[in-house]
Amino acid sequence: MVTSIKILVVDDSEIMRNFLKDSLSDSNYEVDTAEDGLEALDKLKSQIYDILLTDLKMPRMDGISLIQELGKTENCQMSVVVMTSHGTLDSARQALQEGVSNYILKPFDYKDLLKIINNTIERKRIKEEKIKINLFSELFSINEKINLNTEEKNILTMVFQAAVTSTPVDRCFAIIQDVYKENEFSAVSSDDKTEDTVNLNLVKFLRDFRSNSTKLRPVVLKKEYKLTEDSTNNYYVSSTKSYIGHDEGINVVIFAPLKAAGRYRGEIVFIKNSQSLPLMSEADIQFLSFLSIQASMSIENSRLFADLNEAYLSAINSLILGMEAKDTYTSGHSDRVTRISIFLGKKLGLSEKELNIIANGAKLHDIGKIGIPEAILNKPGPLSSEEFEIIRKHVVIGFDMIKPIKALKDIRGIVRSHHEREDGKGYPDGLLGKNIPMVVKVVIAADAYDAMHSKRVYRDELPVQKIVSEFISQRGRQFDPLISDIMVKLINSHAMEEILKDSSTTLIRLPAA
Repeated sequence: MVTSIKILVVDDSEIMRNFLKDSLSDSNYEVDTAEDGLEALDKLKSQIYDILLTDLKMPRMDGISLIQELGKTENCQMSVVVMTSHGTLDSARQALQEGVSNYILKPFDYKDLLKIINNTIERKRIKEEKIKINLFSELFSINEKINLNTEEKNILTMVFQAAVTSTPVDRCFAIIQDVYKENEFSAVSSDDKTEDTVNLNLVKFLRDFRSNSTKLRPVVLKKEYKLTEDSTNNYYVSSTKSYIGHDEGINVVIFAPLKAAGRYRGEIVFIKNSQSLPLMSEADIQFLSFLSIQASMSIENSRLFADLNEAYLSAINSLILGMEAKDTYTSGHSDRVTRISIFLGKKLGLSEKELNIIANGAKLHDIGKIGIPEAILNKPGPLSSEEFEIIRKHVVIGFDMIKPIKALKDIRGIVRSHHEREDGKGYPDGLLGKNIPMVVKVVIAADAYDAMHSKRVYRDELPVQKIVSEFISQRGRQFDPLISDIMVKLINSHAMEEILKDSSTTLIRLPAA
């Protein structure tokens, strides 16, 4: 699903505002307008925009002052394009120093502006991909630290620190069930004042939560987070104000249940002030959701391992979905390679542990493609030598992504080496067959089969006999001889159709770290 790009146009000229709104709307952008910096700031408190397109010279608050106000905000992911008829070298230099993405002088050709906006969107997309990768790595890094702690307060303190540091959340608190007494609860907070106040209102909080439990859910799927527009959420915004006893306005309240192994242990409440920028992005909400899941599972020690699998799977599948959305060929590719690999591993008589490594590695073997430009992934024709060198980097990108994650250490070889060859002519390390683990060889063959059997942007799928010929001719060259023989038998016996129908092999079961 393509997400609409939202642009906020800020200009004191009504004619210019209307022209840009009409033109950009015709170009399939979602456009809002403001007549000066103050009105823009007000809108930015309740709406999320991808691009700010602003004039420099305006009454009340000019463009530079607006940009400087935004610059005071941490984690602001909005791109800024400046337009002005006062285009002196000094104003251009100052705007660029404030972090502006681009600059255009009035009067301008709309086609030139459109080109600048499209370039800005692409740079923003690349930046956001890097942020997702960083959040992914941070999520697992936090998890490792949490697992080293057995004290619940320490676990929650780390969760609070991660939420406040990595998202626009201003403060948080949790209501935790006593370890030994199920009917007793206490509060833990990111700051002492909130903790003291919540403890005083604890009975009211628990009564309200339990009586309204059907309405109280984590707000993780909303595209807009101005909760005062929703009557159900408005109740919890006002209630939370009474619990924490602060005068500051509250714009977003996210309740996340601490529940694992079917046992309710309490609630984490993430709070964002109404006057603080930026607003919550969808990535922020997802990050908080994962943090809450990790906290729940860590607190429920008896079910830690089983429930961590669910959290890891959610995070991994989110990245895989993001990757598959970028690359039309990759859509479903990881699942198919996983099914073929597990079946092939069973034919080879591999152990349960090896099959588990194969399942995890095959599922994630192309994860590094999230760092490859879409234009190359979806190019409607053969790649140039330069483009091929770029796409070859996905194995190293993927390896570097999962390298810090101890729970995924056994699949590093698959992610890095699934384009190696028996004859040593593969990449990235040019390994000879004797140095390639069997679990990697299995995925190499499954990956190659699906590549040949799938329709690409520049060619149709290969005929079955052509695929068979490839496995025969590449026996001992690209593929392990034994694996090549098994693949030929599977293809000729039409077993592949049944293998690809079996969805039971796509589950990830992570080994103990």
